[in-house]
Amino acid sequence: MSRRFLSFMTVIICFAFILSLGINTRLNIGEAAKKLSLTKIESSDKKAIIKCSKDTFIIKDGVRVDGEIPTVTTEVYFSQTVNNVVYQNHTFASDVFKISVSDGVYRLSEQGELTLTYHKNISQLVTDRLSVWYSEKPDNFNSGCTPKDNCLGGYVNASKNTITVPFQLRGEEVYYAVLLDQREPTFKNDWSYSYVLPLWSKEIMKTSNQNINEDIKRREFAYLMVRGLGLPVIEENIESTFSDVYKDNEDFAFIETAARYGIIHGFPPEGNDKPAFKPDDSLTREQAAVIIARIANLKIQTDIEKCQKDLEKIFKEEKQEFSAWAAPAVLAVYKAKFIEGDKNENGKVVSFRPKDYLKRSEAAKISYLFLKKLKKI
Repeated sequence: MSRRFLSFMTVIICFAFILSLGINTRLNIGEAAKKLSLTKIESSDKKAIIKCSKDTFIIKDGVRVDGEIPTVTTEVYFSQTVNNVVYQNHTFASDVFKISVSDGVYRLSEQGELTLTYHKNISQLVTDRLSVWYSEKPDNFNSGCTPKDNCLGGYVNASKNTITVPFQLRGEEVYYAVLLDQREPTFKNDWSYSYVLPLWSKEIMKTSNQNINEDIKRREFAYLMVRGLGLPVIEENIESTFSDVYKDNEDFAFIETAARYGIIHGFPPEGNDKPAFKPDDSLTREQAAVIIARIANLKIQTDIEKCQKDLEKIFKEEKQEFSAWAAPAVLAVYKAKFIEGDKNENGKVVSFRPKDYLKRSEAAKISYLFLKKLKKI
């Protein structure tokens, strides 16, 4: 038997084996799933990668599914083929990826991560305007990017041309893409522009029809934190944690999510078993410090008296003005450089203004620095 004939037979056998796996030009993701491993599932061109923690398992109809991993596939639609559509303030910065499961609706016990590669010709100067978009309908490309419907935000790695977002299976098939925000904001000439823009473009912060230098409301900040951290939003048909937050409130689900993750707390109840949240009250700077300290798991000083003395040394214009419950958090976030104090003409920090209300522009800067450090944006 000749070597040429053996080589030919080897090729035929390999080809038949590949066909038996169901691999074709449209199937890019899924072979990792067949190995009963949820740790990493990626496309053959590595433009779409799903990562999960080792302990993640599948849930279907409220029941844990052992020994079964859904087949996840990806079909790539070149955005050039649909660019004749008039988009609502966004244009495609990547191909459109289809991620599907073979049967029914699954979810993951823990959130995974989805990383998409965007076009290399996108300038690094506009990466703050990129966001991951998704839709359950392939003909819904012109719907724009809205937070409660299909905008996921994302962490951009400009050196790798990738953007990463939290991932959950969302039904039998869903389409994902990276969008570039083409809108021009009204706050373009404000000092906080570079901090607000990425939060605004990723639909993390609400700024439409709002003055960027007005006080931020407590409900707004809760929304900002939940969106920025990419937390899974709770179902809206649950009982409210607070006596003054109702299900018809537009931010109800975000406030509840923040409460159940321990991000926000309320005020002592007054004639009611439930605490009050006061969603429409303005947020003070020391309240913001407490929220940031909780999320960042900052080391908090337990000796309140020592903490107060340390703050007096730093902020010499304020003595005993910090609330006892907030002082440790203020000291922690200041040391972590998430919230700065006011400086005098010599550049020395002298004031924190703990009881002053936080402006939206200030909230944007704090959130941007904090979320950037956590690699959320």
